[in-house]
Parts: sequence; structure tokens; C-alpha cells
Amino acid sequence: MSDWPWPRKLNPLYEEVEAESIAWLESFKPYTQDSQRAHNQGDFGRLAALVWSDAPRDRLRIANDFMC
Repeated sequence: MSDWPWPRKLNPLYEEVEAESIAWLESFKPYTQDSQRAHNQGDFGRLAALVWSDAPRDRLRIANDFMC
């Protein structure tokens, strides 16, 4: 994305909402510890925060949960 011609804007709620979504997913224990750690490194919350850069907190959370 270093050559991306448009401004890159990240939703300022990204870190807070991503942490909540990860905790929510982990509560179901769908993966082994190693697999969960690898999944979390995918940084899907960042993608959601880039796509929905102006979304309010509740909508960003929904997007994060779907991306997980």
C-alpha cells in the first residue's frame, strides 16, 4: 500500500474496538492457543478500521466482529 494514491485514514477507535473483538472471539475458544495467536496477528481490525475509517464505535465493532 506504499504506492496507494489516496490518503490513508485509520479509525481512531481501532485499538480499543479491536481488543474488544478479539476478547469476544477468544471467549468461544475456537482455536488452540498457537492458532489463536496466529489468527490475532492477521490484524483484521486494522483492515476494518481502514475501510470504515469514519464509522462510529458501534458500527466499527460490528465490522470488527464480522472480520474476526
